[in-house]
Amino acid sequence: IFLCDLVHTHLGAGTYMFPLNIGFIAAYTLKHFSEDVEIRLFKYPDQLLASLKEAVPDVIGFSNYVWNTDLNTGIARRVRSLSEEAMVVFGGPDIDNTEADVRGFFDRHRDVDFYVPYQGETPFVGLMQRYLDAGGEVAGIKETPTDGVYSYCRRTDRVFTGRMLDRIREPDAIPSPYLTGLLDEFFEYPLIPIIETNRGCPYQCTFCAQ
Repeated sequence: IFLCDLVHTHLGAGTYMFPLNIGFIAAYTLKHFSEDVEIRLFKYPDQLLASLKEAVPDVIGFSNYVWNTDLNTGIARRVRSLSEEAMVVFGGPDIDNTEADVRGFFDRHRDVDFYVPYQGETPFVGLMQRYLDAGGEVAGIKETPTDGVYSYCRRTDRVFTGRMLDRIREPDAIPSPYLTGLLDEFFEYPLIPIIETNRGCPYQCTFCAQ
C-alpha cells in the first residue's frame, strides 16, 4: 500500500506539515492487518514517481484537497497506465455528498475506484478487509456499498454511498504514527511536525482547511 499526502514542489519546496493524516491511516491499518500488508508513505511527488518506476502498489491512497487535486489526478492516471489492477482511493473533504455530485466526481476522475469523504481510518480498514477477502479483485467490491466509502460501478451505472460511520472520538484509539516509527523518515525533510489532540469541531462552518 502506498499512502500519499502530496504537495507541489515545482516552484520550490514550501513549508509543509508532516503527513500526519496518512500516518494515522497507516497506523490504524497496520493495527488490524500487520501480517497482511506493507505500507509506504509519500509527501513529495518525485519520490512517489521514482518508486512507481520500481514497483506499482496493489493499493494507492491519496489525501485529496483543493490544492492537490490536479496533482493527485495526474499521478492516479500514471498509476492506472502502469496497472489496471491497482486499487486507487481518494479521501478528504473535497467532494459533495449528493448522488449526482458523487457520480460527477467519478465521471471526472475515471482512474479513481473509491472515495472516503470523511474521517478515513475506519472506512479504509473496512475497504482493505473487503479487498483482502476478495483476493484483490477490485471490480467486485465496487458492485456493493462499503461503509464510509463512495464508489461508482460503471458496469451497472450505479453510485454507492455506504453508511456513514461515527468518527473516532479518542485519538488514542489509533496507534501513534510517531511512536510506531511510521513518520521517522520525515524528520529528514524541512517539514513541521504536528500532533492531534482531539477529533471533531464544535462549529458549523461551511468550509474548513484545518
